[in-house]
Amino acid sequence: MEKFRLLCHNYILKCLVDSLYNVYYKTTTAKELWKSLECKYKTEDASTKKFVVARFLDYKMNDSKNMINQKNTYTPDSAKAGIVEHVGSSSKSNPKIKEKGKGKNDKKSKGKVEYLALKAGILKQKFQGTCYNYDQPGHRAANCKLPKRVTPHQANMVNDNVDMIAMVSNVVANMLEVNMVSSNNSDWWVDIGVTHHVCTDKIMFHFIRVADNKEKLYMGNSATANIKGEGDVILKMTSKKELKLTNVLYVSDICKNLVSGWLLNKFGFCLAFEYDKFVLSKECPECNDKIIKSTKDMLKSKFDMKDMCLADVFLRVKIIRTQNGLVLSQAHYVDTVLNTYNAMDSDLARTLIDTSIHLSKIRGSGRVAGFVVDMFCTCMTDVANEFNVPTYVFFTSNAAYLGFKLYIQTLNDDQNQDVTELSLSDTEMPDGRRLRDVKAIMVNTYNELEAHAMESLSADKTVPPVYPVGPILNLENSAIDDDLITWLDSQPPFSVVFLCFGSTGIFDEVQVKEIARGLERSGYRFVWSLRRPPSNQASKAPSDYEDPSVVLPEGFLERTAEQGKVIGWAPQVTLLGHQAVGGFVSHCRWNSLLESLWFGVPSATWPIYAEQQINAFDMVAELELAVEIKLDYKQNMSSANADKNNRVIVTAEEIESGIRRLMEDNEIRTKVKEMSAKSRAAVTEGGSFYMAIGSLIQDFVRNLS
Repeated sequence: MEKFRLLCHNYILKCLVDSLYNVYYKTTTAKELWKSLECKYKTEDASTKKFVVARFLDYKMNDSKNMINQKNTYTPDSAKAGIVEHVGSSSKSNPKIKEKGKGKNDKKSKGKVEYLALKAGILKQKFQGTCYNYDQPGHRAANCKLPKRVTPHQANMVNDNVDMIAMVSNVVANMLEVNMVSSNNSDWWVDIGVTHHVCTDKIMFHFIRVADNKEKLYMGNSATANIKGEGDVILKMTSKKELKLTNVLYVSDICKNLVSGWLLNKFGFCLAFEYDKFVLSKECPECNDKIIKSTKDMLKSKFDMKDMCLADVFLRVKIIRTQNGLVLSQAHYVDTVLNTYNAMDSDLARTLIDTSIHLSKIRGSGRVAGFVVDMFCTCMTDVANEFNVPTYVFFTSNAAYLGFKLYIQTLNDDQNQDVTELSLSDTEMPDGRRLRDVKAIMVNTYNELEAHAMESLSADKTVPPVYPVGPILNLENSAIDDDLITWLDSQPPFSVVFLCFGSTGIFDEVQVKEIARGLERSGYRFVWSLRRPPSNQASKAPSDYEDPSVVLPEGFLERTAEQGKVIGWAPQVTLLGHQAVGGFVSHCRWNSLLESLWFGVPSATWPIYAEQQINAFDMVAELELAVEIKLDYKQNMSSANADKNNRVIVTAEEIESGIRRLMEDNEIRTKVKEMSAKSRAAVTEGGSFYMAIGSLIQDFVRNLS
């Protein structure tokens, strides 16, 4: 074995030119020598390819010139040849080698260099064919010095008079390996890239016109073939029908007969590749049914599937079939929502849109400056990006919660930390990743209220600009029961506690009794908005009690008849604005807290779900504008009766203590009164709201410049 290794090593060395021999003779084994040569020439080959690719990327087409001629101006082979000439022709730069060039060894060494260059892929063998421009041997058309010849049958051209006549009105071709019956002499291939039908067998032509102008067929690999004629071919299909192809090119040198899928489609034929067969049809409903049936049969044979017949509802959209076509309706979805919330007997709401006004085009040069989307609709960013329009998010919660969302997103994505324990609730909340991708964020707050949170967001360069555009409130008063307003008018100023937990705030019977005992023991006047949980899983919307006494402690309504009122749904803004209301027990939804600050009414926090715990902590610990009943209370909003064994009950003692601090803490009341004045000043001219809106408008205008 050692003998063979030595022979192989010496044989490779013998083939090397002298200059290379002096470099590689020190290698001890054939394997080491071969790896050294392979490493050297593969590296040079890679640099050569990079040079060629760079030329290709810089290449530009000119619409005013012929495509084939322009293609020929780019010759990567010539680029490689130039590099090889520079690398291999060392005799031009080395005087010693130049002197040797007159001898016999120079030819031998030159042959060795060319051999190694061929083996390394740097140098290609000399072109052996003929130029298809003027049929001259020894060079390509790209190197031809004669003017480029233009022919009508170039690969990127289609004659305007190309015509195809279908002998039958509907054709179905089921192709396994061969499209035609045995009477056809050769296979036919459907090619959607060719611009002409091509046939290699003259016998198959029904009619042929011999070509005498020596036109050529150009193919994708730069090869050419002579066009010897043009005519019509009739194909006999497996369905025993016939298809007549016109203007078929007769080219004897091509390997396969080609049917142009592009031409078939252009003249109204439908091409479908279905499992193990090819189906060709032309506006035939019967054929479409066959295709559908065969597809179903194929799917059933491969998968465990069930035919659901015609679709009735898809993605909650009702599909109605009429004589004029399909009609899509959302009636099914609306009925589902109404049934879910037990609201089928609801009256129709008056639309806010004037239905007498018809849609019309925007006159003038109107342009879209941006998309403004809700914090729960950040997926619309993708739509805005498609139109190259920036997205602005309206964040209806506070700046502290915005910072919290962005922070836990950073912990999860950048620091790979588990943030499951930081999840506030099962309620869907905004995506922090999406918020970072928008142009700017508008927050329903004002600088005077959340100065620290706003400064923190502004200092973070990864966060888009944040505009404090609050407080945005709906202060329109709603109708209120006459008995309730009469009772409130008779109470001293700031003496009534208002308990309201939002439109969906509900408690079970045990918690309701604890609230009732806490109110009664506090001795303070109260208005309590008490809502009944949904009666079943199908209905998720709370409703009013017909008789609240069924869930209240026995005799509670009679004992507190002068002390307070238990009502159903409450017009929150109207009650907070009444002079008799001096305290607000709230679920800490941000809008509710902004409304209480606007009217100067202190709050006692009792968060229930979503971001309300963050809001409660912000108001109590950070801003010191509220007192605590609970900060960490959490409820499953899908059902008030869910998970009874693990539920948290706020006791009557905790409720009584919280109400007393709410009504008796004068320091908190003073701070709330001061913040009320600041919130009203923010929306006046020159306030923080005006400044933020002005900056936002300038941002919109810059998008149009």
